[in-house]
Amino acid sequence: MLRVSSTNGLSFSRTPPDALLRSPLRSRYLPTTPHHAKDARPPVTTALSTAERPAPDVLARPAFLRAAAFAILLAVVLRTVYLLHAAWAFDTDDAFITLRYARHLAEGHGIVWNVGENPPVEGYSNFTFVVLGAAALRAGLDPMLVFKLLCSLALLVSVGLMYGLARRWTGPVGATLPPLLFTAYAGTIWWTVSGLETAFYLMLALGAAAAFVRAYRADDAAPWSLPWLAGAGVLVFLAGLTRPEGPLLGMALGAALVADVVRRVFRARAVPGGPSRALRHGLRAAVALALAFAVPYGLYFGWRLGHFGRLLPNTVYCKTGYDGDPFTLLRAFLTWTWPFALLAVFALRRFDPRLWAAALVVVLYG
Repeated sequence: MLRVSSTNGLSFSRTPPDALLRSPLRSRYLPTTPHHAKDARPPVTTALSTAERPAPDVLARPAFLRAAAFAILLAVVLRTVYLLHAAWAFDTDDAFITLRYARHLAEGHGIVWNVGENPPVEGYSNFTFVVLGAAALRAGLDPMLVFKLLCSLALLVSVGLMYGLARRWTGPVGATLPPLLFTAYAGTIWWTVSGLETAFYLMLALGAAAAFVRAYRADDAAPWSLPWLAGAGVLVFLAGLTRPEGPLLGMALGAALVADVVRRVFRARAVPGGPSRALRHGLRAAVALALAFAVPYGLYFGWRLGHFGRLLPNTVYCKTGYDGDPFTLLRAFLTWTWPFALLAVFALRRFDPRLWAAALVVVLYG
């Protein structure tokens, strides 16, 4: 602050420019941007009022899309429940083969087709339902009713799993398409209430896929979640108890995992010690997936081999001796699925172990 005296004896104070810039009054008297800044621009105002501005597209808002997806899924569930109720009286004769084994097991005769037969014949292909049927009989319940209720619940759970898997790659409304189309197929409803294990096996397969997808991480420092991989292995084991082709799911997941490990090892070549580190991560992931499946399934397979004396169920040997066209079911499958197969080709253009695992399941089943 300078004090200046005038010739008439009066004095006044004057603030130097540099002090004014440091003064709290700067915000009142000077712009926040220096006047000599080349990029300084005056605030831009618009002639449009708030009411005249175009409103954002309501249909594109995330909240609206989530609400629409919820409404679609609710409609799918309600329609599925209605169709299951309409088809409830349908029973298939193959289910009673399972129930015959279940009855003998519940009565203490073991898993046999005829009491006292030696060697026993494995005429079923759904060990899980033999055990569940025996448990229902011992509890005084109707085993066919238990099968129908269990599979109906499994189908509804599968609707949620399909949506969750599709949601990984598409929006909330687009993710409703798989459960919408799958439950619209008449065979889905009929075989759910038939007394067979179809819907229950589907739930286990989708659960294993969902756990595998959840386990995957793009981060090379921690590429796989070991608990989720172990969960996928356990679900594959349960699928193997439910259907003889269940281990194919484990083969598909394992092949996709190995392919991802190889890709990460080659990608880490530019980093010192990167390949060995990526290989260690991959080995731990493979062990977690394999042990969770192989240890319990190995025990089950050893019991099967010792009890029945054959590697595969008798139904497999009977079907391999079929003299008709072996590609009848495959052509029927492709009749319904070829449009989705074409879409899958575009999705597989880039390597994603989660998508490739799903594709390998289809190939192995074909």
